Amino acid sequence: MTDMPFSIIVAAKNEAQNLTRLIPSLLAQKGAKFEVIVIDDQSTDTTSLLLEEYAKTAIHFRYKTLTNIPKAFNSKKYALDTGIRMSKYENIILTDADCMPSSNRWAQILLSHMLEDSSIVLGISHYTYKKSLLNLIIRFETLQTMISYLSFALSGVPYMGVGRNLAYKKQAFISFNGFGGIENIVGGDDDLLVQKMSKAYNVSICIDKEAICYSHPKTDFLSYIKQKKRHLSVGKYYLPKFKFLLTLDGVSNMFFYTLFLLFVIIDKLSVLLAFLFVSKLLISSFAMYKAKLKVGAKISFIEIILMDVLNSYITSILGGYSVLVKNKKWN
Repeated sequence: MTDMPFSIIVAAKNEAQNLTRLIPSLLAQKGAKFEVIVIDDQSTDTTSLLLEEYAKTAIHFRYKTLTNIPKAFNSKKYALDTGIRMSKYENIILTDADCMPSSNRWAQILLSHMLEDSSIVLGISHYTYKKSLLNLIIRFETLQTMISYLSFALSGVPYMGVGRNLAYKKQAFISFNGFGGIENIVGGDDDLLVQKMSKAYNVSICIDKEAICYSHPKTDFLSYIKQKKRHLSVGKYYLPKFKFLLTLDGVSNMFFYTLFLLFVIIDKLSVLLAFLFVSKLLISSFAMYKAKLKVGAKISFIEIILMDVLNSYITSILGGYSVLVKNKKWN
């Protein structure tokens, strides 16, 4: 495996507890030349003290504490922009403070997919398992989104990645003026940026099980709704073709199940309709199950079937809500 120099960038805001776990795993990554850069976005906890201590002893570690954010910038994007521009190396790897790489070869494996004709690598990220309905909802929609953006990328029309596991060339970022044009939007540091840069740079994917990043999901519905709303609200800034394709997929799925329920209610369900419904549900669920085996997601076939119906309504309802309510903060 080629030993490519790399800079790992993390934007953190009040993440002292998570950084205590994450930083050692980043410093333990295999590589002859690499650095870990954490940008402290005006934290009010002990984040700055923690970073100061690591900087004293870890030769691969650097940090910067932000005190003033330009009015035109969303604070997370400014933190990432700062970290990327101060990095030593051309290969940039991004993850979040609440993540954990699946191995100490994560960075090397991710960059091994940086082909000669590509400047962006889309990695994958899972949420940890917990026995609860909310956890199941989050894990299912994460898998669904993952299948979507990986499939689009393989088809030559990449529209997003996840900032929890993403790599690109520093020059690609600089040549597109970084987050210029999207700097004031809450979110979009991964999907909108990929859409910008993929106009000129090819995109590859990495689904190696040693290069996964794991995150702890939200544990209460209110926090989940706020997070989901923030993610969905970025969709209105997508390119028109992606808006159309993603909306069509979600709406058609919800319409199919709604039509089926209406036929059941009015007692006009035919054998043919029942066959079509079951066939559609089984085929789509089996396809997702096959995909989950490749990416190592923890979800059963029965859970996929149940969530295929439920999640189509959840996404549609929260999608409408996200358009009506504006986001102001990233954390």
